[in-house]
Amino acid sequence: MKVSWEPFDAERLGYEALSGWLTEFYADAPWDEYLKCFNCSGPDDFGPTGLYSRPEVEAKGLTACPACGGPLSLFWSPERIQAHLAALGQKGEFLGFTALVDGERAAWLWGYEITEATPAPWGRVFPGSGMYVDRIVVLPEYRNGTVLWYLLLTTLLQLKRTGHSYILARTHLRATGVRTLMARLGFKEISECPLLPERSYWVRSLIGAAGIPDAA
Repeated sequence: MKVSWEPFDAERLGYEALSGWLTEFYADAPWDEYLKCFNCSGPDDFGPTGLYSRPEVEAKGLTACPACGGPLSLFWSPERIQAHLAALGQKGEFLGFTALVDGERAAWLWGYEITEATPAPWGRVFPGSGMYVDRIVVLPEYRNGTVLWYLLLTTLLQLKRTGHSYILARTHLRATGVRTLMARLGFKEISECPLLPERSYWVRSLIGAAGIPDAA
């Protein structure tokens, strides 16, 4: 198995393909991001309001929102992905990385640059510049830990080489695989997410971190 990386490029990957991959990744627990009623929430709401998991939709045969009767839309539609990535780019310089296994796309992470002038999502200011990781996605057939380890380590090394001081990420409290690898790579859990209490923030300093993987 040969693992490599390239910059994340949504246009090259295609929004239809991304929609399929993200839906496959997020439709079940712990994220449950399959169908959503935007009448109950709003187009920019990524929280749990009006959200229905794939198992719930299939078990109950849901074709409309049980709460209001409104339409249920695909959470990770091509149009919503495009709008989401554009919104991230307005917060700071868009940053993203793709891991490939034998030339096939296997995992992604993306986010944006944060600085003292453009603080972290909940307003905390860190010295210097860093990256806020908004999403980490690993396709089901590559969830053996190796690909995610490579993707996270590559991201740390690339950010350090480009002069960034830290990396900040948000994870689901039940995403145990991601949380375990982040801890091994020296990330520290620092706070709960004020908007989504089932998620928490992690930070990893890159200053003087020449031996980046030697944190366990």
